[in-house]
Amino acid sequence: MHSIEKLTGLSGDMLIPLVATATKGADDGELFIENAISEQVVIDDGQIKSTAFSNSMGFGLRRVVGEFQAYACSNDITIDQIKKSAAELALASPSNGTLAEAPKVGNLSLYPAVSPLGEYDLPSRIKLVQDVDAYIRGKDNRVRQVQVTLSANVQDVMIVRPDGHVATDMRPMVVFIIVVTMDDGTRSETGMAKYSRRESYKNIFANWQSIADEALRQTDVLMQSIPCPAGEMHVILAKGDSGVLFHEAVGHGIEADLIRTGSSFSGMIGKQVASKGVTVIDDGTIEGSRGSINIDDEGTPTEKTVLIEDGILVNYMKDRFHGRFYGGGSTGNGRRQTYRHRPIVRMRNTFMENGDMNPDDIIANTKRGVYAVAYSGGQVDPMAGTFVFQATEAYLVENGKIVAPVKGATLIGSCREALKNIDLIGNDFSLEEAGGTCGKSGQGAPVNDGMPTIRLTAGITVGGTDAEGIQ
Repeated sequence: MHSIEKLTGLSGDMLIPLVATATKGADDGELFIENAISEQVVIDDGQIKSTAFSNSMGFGLRRVVGEFQAYACSNDITIDQIKKSAAELALASPSNGTLAEAPKVGNLSLYPAVSPLGEYDLPSRIKLVQDVDAYIRGKDNRVRQVQVTLSANVQDVMIVRPDGHVATDMRPMVVFIIVVTMDDGTRSETGMAKYSRRESYKNIFANWQSIADEALRQTDVLMQSIPCPAGEMHVILAKGDSGVLFHEAVGHGIEADLIRTGSSFSGMIGKQVASKGVTVIDDGTIEGSRGSINIDDEGTPTEKTVLIEDGILVNYMKDRFHGRFYGGGSTGNGRRQTYRHRPIVRMRNTFMENGDMNPDDIIANTKRGVYAVAYSGGQVDPMAGTFVFQATEAYLVENGKIVAPVKGATLIGSCREALKNIDLIGNDFSLEEAGGTCGKSGQGAPVNDGMPTIRLTAGITVGGTDAEGIQ
C-alpha cells in the first residue's frame, strides 16, 4: 500500500469513479494527490538563524476540454471533498469528447523511495552546520561571515486517471548551500557552493568538507579578480555549470507551450538551429539527479528526449496536451510545483553532449577571450530569442592561457546566433551536482544541467566594467 493511501484511507479503486465524473465528456484530466514534507537548518554568522519543519498535503483535480482547463484544489483530502470538486468540474465546459489514452506504465527507480527526513535528528544537523562554520573560519583569516543551509524534503504523489491508470512516486531531495564572505581590509567578496541531489543526507555528512573547500576557493578567486572587459568577444564556457546556457538559450524556447505562444524556435523542426556537432538533450532518467523524476505530474514515465541532433531541431518538450497537439505523445515534461498548480511543460536535466576536443586545446587555441565557469542564474525571452546570465567565476584568456580571474561578467546573447557560432566542443562532459529551481508561469521546479567545454566565436556580448573589445 502506497503511503498516500495509508495517510488518507483512499485507494485508487475508490477514486477512479470520482475522476471519471470530473472528466466525463472531456479530452483529458486527472487527480493529483500530494504529501510534501520539508525540514531546514540555517546558521548565519556563527548563530543558528532558523530551524524549520513544514508539511503540505492536498489534491488537485483537473478537467481538460480542448484548450480549456478547469482546476479545483483543496487541502481537505476526503472522499466528500473530492466528490464535491468532481461534481463541480463536471459542469465546466460540457463536452462529448473522447478521453485521451492513458500514459504507458513505467517502472523506473531513479532514486531511493525513502524520506531523508528523520535520518539525522535535529541536534546532529545543527552540529553539522556548526562544524562547517568552524572549519571555514579556521581555514582563512579573511573570512568574515559564513552562512550554511542544510535542508531536505520529500514529495509523495499519487496520480489517478478515469481510465483506471494509477501512478505513484516518492521523490526525496537534499540541499546543502554554503555562502562565504571574505574581507582583507581593502575589498570584500562573497562566494558560494551548493550540492543538491535526490538522495539521503549521507553524502553530505560524509563529504561536507569538499563542498566547504569549494566555497572557500570560489570566494578566494573573487578576491583576486580584476574588472571584466566588456564587448563582443570569444567566450569559452567551462564544463558542468555552463549548462545554464542550454537551459536558458535552448530549453525554454523548445518547451511546447512556449512554441505555441511564440518562440524563436517556432516552426523550426527539421531545420539547422545550431552548429554541426551540437546535440542537446532533456533527460529525466539520470539516477539521483536533481532534475530527474520517475514519472511526471500527469503520470507519464520520464524519458530521454533528444531536442537538437547534430545541429538540427528534432523535437519539443511536451506534456499530454501538447503531445496531442503536435503529435508523438508526451515526452514526460508535464510538471507542477504543488497540488495547487496545474501541470505545465517544464525541463528536467538539460544538457549538451560531448564533442571530441581536449578542453585544454580549446583554451590554447583562443588568442583573447573570457572563460566562464560558474553562474548565479539567468533569464530568457523565448519570443525575442535573447538571454542573459551572470558569471560568478570567470577568467581572462590571452594568447592561449588563463591569465586572471575577472569580476562582473554578464553574458548577453541571441539564442540561435550563439548556437550557430559554437566552433569548438570539448570531450569533458559533466553534469553539475547542484542544479537549481527554474521559475516559469509562477511555478518553480527543480532542474539540472550540464555540458562539455565549448567555445563561441559570436552571439554573446560580455557586459563588464571595462569597455574593451576582444578579438
